[in-house]
Amino acid sequence: MPADGACPFICGFLCFMPKVFKAKPTLKSSGNPKPLANQSGFQESLLGCFSNKSNICVSICCPHLRALETAVTADLAPQDNLLLWLIGFSFCLPLYICFLHPFHRAQIRGNLGSSNTKASCMDFCLSWFCFIFLICQEAREVDKAVDAESHIKCCPCDAYLTKYGSKEAVGAPVKVVQE
Repeated sequence: MPADGACPFICGFLCFMPKVFKAKPTLKSSGNPKPLANQSGFQESLLGCFSNKSNICVSICCPHLRALETAVTADLAPQDNLLLWLIGFSFCLPLYICFLHPFHRAQIRGNLGSSNTKASCMDFCLSWFCFIFLICQEAREVDKAVDAESHIKCCPCDAYLTKYGSKEAVGAPVKVVQE
């Protein structure tokens, strides 16, 4: 990806960060039970991405943000290094897809309680040929585990959180009045 292509992703990230990354619970902080305990794979369908329009739109238009949000929520990426992770995704996405994502996928399964914690040949093949479907599947699985998902109306600046499977925003609306 050329350097000038990274600018929209970094700008989107700066809008997305306070509304989603800082507000969304992680697997550890949520305290919810691990949904993949005693299972070897994901419960969400690989092709189920079309059931969540916001998820598929972000995955296609901003795969960097979707992959990073899932990595943070699944406790793979620390929140204090988010901008470095995004820059890495922006400039090295093909390398991430080919070599690192299969291992992240296995770690996500493990963090969700699965007994299948090693990257397999299937993880590599799916990462190479079905990356968008995979990041959608992982996002749905992790979002369901923490009972919160992000939505974007038009651009990352319009991001908001809801309970999983709901359209209602998490938290009460707040109005700021300047005096």
